[in-house]
Amino acid sequence: MALLVAMAALGGACGGSGDTPRASDTTGTIGSPVAEPDGADDVASLSAVAVDGDLQFLSEDGVTLAGRVFGSGEIGVVLVHRTGGSLSRWDGLAPALAQRNHRVLAFDLRGHGRSDGEKGVDPTLDVLAAVSYLRDESLTRIVIVGVDDTAVAALDAAGQSSAVVGVVSLTTDDDALGPLTETALSNLEQLSIPTLWLAATVPAEGSGREILVDRLDNDVSVQLADNLQNGDLLAGPAGSEVFGEISTFVDRFG
Repeated sequence: MALLVAMAALGGACGGSGDTPRASDTTGTIGSPVAEPDGADDVASLSAVAVDGDLQFLSEDGVTLAGRVFGSGEIGVVLVHRTGGSLSRWDGLAPALAQRNHRVLAFDLRGHGRSDGEKGVDPTLDVLAAVSYLRDESLTRIVIVGVDDTAVAALDAAGQSSAVVGVVSLTTDDDALGPLTETALSNLEQLSIPTLWLAATVPAEGSGREILVDRLDNDVSVQLADNLQNGDLLAGPAGSEVFGEISTFVDRFG
């Protein structure tokens, strides 16, 4: 039976270290469904309607991002695919979380899938746009799920929005996070929100992943997940365990 690497960093329950509004909290994005329903006079007002379906929303720098929303509830979940992927990687997890009474937004990063823009830009901007979209739907408790390189973007976005109450990081190996600058590490270590790490391997000594977990300065427990399927923790034999860990983590904020 596959064991699960769960590095649960349990901090305080609020995002950020103070009550001062952040730029990402006060700068909203414009969201609207892709297709205008018959008889709709004000398409912009539909951005807050809790219905399943495809949508588009804007990043702070004006890039149109494509996504899909699932379910309804008071807890929002933003699902961020890894670079080179698309929102389709969440076809199983998104509806499953929605069935647990969560409002789930999966989206394509810029330059991926149906989103506009060019690849190679820090995905944090896009993650913040997705968070803002859910905030515009009056959701004040949001969990971000990132994969490999976007796990760092998820943590970075969490430090810039008080609406983010937790982060889930799925990592397949030590190199998957990409380069970590001292500035990024310094910002991330200020986080005081619960963080769940699900990984395929134990961090190697001196690796970026080990350094990041150490910098978060939280309690860490480590187990091991094996038998990945195409580098996907959710698709492999440990998939049901991974889903259980994620769903339990998100449910705690309800």
